Amino acid sequence: MSKVLNRIERVLSNVSVASVLVMVCFTTIDAAGRYLLNQPIHGAYAVTEKYLMIITVFFAFSYGYHNGSYIRVTFLMRYFSPRVRLSLNYIVQILSVLYGILLVLGIFTTTVGNINLNLNDFYDVPLLPAYLVAVVGLLMLTLYLFLDLRHVKDGKSGLFVEEEKPPAT
Repeated sequence: MSKVLNRIERVLSNVSVASVLVMVCFTTIDAAGRYLLNQPIHGAYAVTEKYLMIITVFFAFSYGYHNGSYIRVTFLMRYFSPRVRLSLNYIVQILSVLYGILLVLGIFTTTVGNINLNLNDFYDVPLLPAYLVAVVGLLMLTLYLFLDLRHVKDGKSGLFVEEEKPPAT
């Protein structure tokens, strides 16, 4: 299962990077057209805001988690015994899974409720794909959180990965 998730994550992270590239090019062309030719691209801001930013953020969630890139506040953990630390790590991991499930259910409910929304009045483009991107991104993150329950004990969960210490100089 994790091999399949890793492949899906790789595809999603590549799409996220491509979305950033498209967003940069699209915004640059729009700004150049607006200020040099007085001809902006109509709907460029809406497409960037409603599609490209959502793809960039939500498809990168699982990549950031899987690589231990999220901020962790651990300054109190050194005062606890290893047994208490392990218990707290399990509690945090389980709460994170439950929170992820709530987020997936919430965004899915929002998606169903807004199935007929369009990009704006000028373009008759549905927003459903953008909502589905959010569902997929949060679902991937939640799956990784759930699967990492088995790695909490050995410290290899994405929430508790130890940072590499810089080499001594």
